[in-house]
Amino acid sequence: MDIEIVRDAEGLDDLRADWEDLEQADPEVPFYSTFAFVRGWWAAYGRDDGHELLVVTARNNGQLVGVAPLSYRPQTRFGVPIKEVRFASHGDYLSFLLHPGIRPDTVTNALLDAVFAQSDWDILNLTNIPASTTFAAALLRSEHHTLLTALSENPYIDLRPHADFAAFTADRLPSHTRKYRNKFLRETGARFRVVAGDEENILERMAGLHREERDFLRARGRRERHSLFDDARRFALYREVYARPGAARTFVYEDLEGNLLGYRSTFVHRRSLLSWNSAYHPEVELYRLGKVIQFDILEHCYAAGDVDVFDFGAGRYPWKFEWTDRSTLSYRFRYDRPALTAAAPPPRLVTGPPAAQRRAERIRENQARTAEVEAARQQRALQRADRLRSPLPAGRDAAVRGVRSVLHRARPPVVYYVPHPDDEAIYMAGSMWSERNRRTIVVSLTSGGSSAVLPWVNERLGQQVSKEDLERSRIGDLRRAVQHLGVRPLDVHVMDLPDGGLSPELVGEVVEEMSRRYPRASHRTMTWLDPHPDHAAAGEAVRRAHRAGVIEDSLFHVPVDVLEESVGSPVQLSTAACDAKRAALAEYRVWDPFAGRYAIGLLSVPDLIAKQAVEPHERVHGPDLDDGPEEDRED
Repeated sequence: MDIEIVRDAEGLDDLRADWEDLEQADPEVPFYSTFAFVRGWWAAYGRDDGHELLVVTARNNGQLVGVAPLSYRPQTRFGVPIKEVRFASHGDYLSFLLHPGIRPDTVTNALLDAVFAQSDWDILNLTNIPASTTFAAALLRSEHHTLLTALSENPYIDLRPHADFAAFTADRLPSHTRKYRNKFLRETGARFRVVAGDEENILERMAGLHREERDFLRARGRRERHSLFDDARRFALYREVYARPGAARTFVYEDLEGNLLGYRSTFVHRRSLLSWNSAYHPEVELYRLGKVIQFDILEHCYAAGDVDVFDFGAGRYPWKFEWTDRSTLSYRFRYDRPALTAAAPPPRLVTGPPAAQRRAERIRENQARTAEVEAARQQRALQRADRLRSPLPAGRDAAVRGVRSVLHRARPPVVYYVPHPDDEAIYMAGSMWSERNRRTIVVSLTSGGSSAVLPWVNERLGQQVSKEDLERSRIGDLRRAVQHLGVRPLDVHVMDLPDGGLSPELVGEVVEEMSRRYPRASHRTMTWLDPHPDHAAAGEAVRRAHRAGVIEDSLFHVPVDVLEESVGSPVQLSTAACDAKRAALAEYRVWDPFAGRYAIGLLSVPDLIAKQAVEPHERVHGPDLDDGPEEDRED
């Protein structure tokens, strides 16, 4: 097996004839891995700084039997520039090309060995690998099989089981489709047409309508909406594709003046249509145009007789499954080189010797005072427990449960104010578990919707995750995390205050509400010295409530990653408390897009989660901590 690597456009062009011969031999080659598409992709992206070709080829006795169409993409991680190896393409289905006459494992392993032999990349991230292909099976049989994970479901309609469109509609037509279609055609006078390639300048017309829909939805609060036509590189790629005869087919509705009311554009690959892009005019929003146009598309396909499969592409969306029960699965193949983790910068310490020295004595005094108060509190709790003990149910376990139940009812609850989901696991979890004999109330002040990792998640998935999806993911992770700490589901409250916009006044209203609801409760949150403004706002609100006499018992958790060790007192965490904290942290490391879990905590603060999982530690201080006069405070 002879391996060669192509790194420039000239070498790519020299491969054309052999690559296209391999396409004819490989029945599984995806549209997005064909030579024409990859060449168009490189023509659009090859001019960008940092993009490099890494097309690995395998020949057997001079015949091309395998191609890995890859590229280097510039990225950053922890603020450090890195190289990521990805497919040299965009699309819902991507793969290596393998000749069916050669053992797929042999060719796949040879291509992968050549990729792993390159020392100048940091991440290998291959997405949208069709699970039903020989290539995926070869990966699953290889030593790298653990690197393959499920990524996306791809619904499709197989037209062949039904003899004609009438048979299909009698079996599969979604409810009310005919009603919506008849009303749309009657009230708008729209006509349905099919446009081949870029005839009638259809690509530019599509771009205009797609942007108009984007602006309409953003004006209604859908701030995550964007238009791929705004990316000059992608637009250039699709111009290349649409210019090729027979490569694209667009289904459109036009009004009587020829204005575009809606479209669904597809790529043609053998006897399949691959749905790629769609949009509608805001004026026809209420006509359910996506459902209506799909009716006419399928009627056309049955009449033309040149299509067996209509593929909706990546994404598990309910509207797709209204039309079909069938779907395929796509995998991700990802490997992060271990050296990459060393690129993470050390935690930034908020220092300032003059201020620190002036505070040192005051802090030590406060630590001693806090320790005395805590010791006295624990002693009183033990005395109350002794007084409350009565003949217990038989059996040791039942006895323990009985004591805990009595303590739980007798002791006042404790309220934790969490600025963002994952703050409780990183900074408070051990303390929270240690107070599990009390009723624990967790108040998530925000849903964490302003996380900067959302574009990265969308890039990794190859599909759109909205801000609302991200918030649901983060709150779901919080709910799972605190269950490990003894918190009941009904005791988790989400305030949904503005992420990045917390103020002592906003949080103060929540604290007052909790104090009315739980009059004797203890209150916990982050310190007002925290450099994160949301954390500091929560701490300041609780401190003000304590000074005003609204609440009596309060403690403030220190961000151990940024504030010096002289701030606050260490919390003594038992082995069981550390284990519970690790379990809570683990919930923020789960990547399971099918379940709506996107590992937001791990992606946004990987170093914090990793350090706390290895060596859990927490610090707290009381409400009387003196942070010095205004001129002594650190910037």
